[in-house]
Amino acid sequence: MFRRILECTGSKYLEIEFNEKLGISKGDVDGALADYNQAIKLNPSYAFAYNDRGIVRERKGDLDGAMADFNQAITINPKYAAAYRNRGEIKRKKGDINGAVADFNHAVKLGLHSADIAETPD
Repeated sequence: MFRRILECTGSKYLEIEFNEKLGISKGDVDGALADYNQAIKLNPSYAFAYNDRGIVRERKGDLDGAMADFNQAITINPKYAAAYRNRGEIKRKKGDINGAVADFNHAVKLGLHSADIAETPD
């Protein structure tokens, strides 16, 4: 997979994100995880990287790591609807139905369509 992380400013984040998503879609979750780790190292305030790293961690079965990443994405950007949805999905998988419903409702309140919540994969 093509990976190149230069000085991470402006459009370089788009390049990193493209490469990471490409890695995930091709099944290279370890490579994508390494890219997200590097993006976070270069900019610890990059909420999207925490959210997407959480998705990778969830795919690897690391629900606690995914939860931590979604929490951090929400801390950085409290209006990040997708992070609430993703955290809700982790809560659902861990049996915290009330917490999951609260996160799903908050995601909808922030503008995420309820259909996007219903489509979260198991």
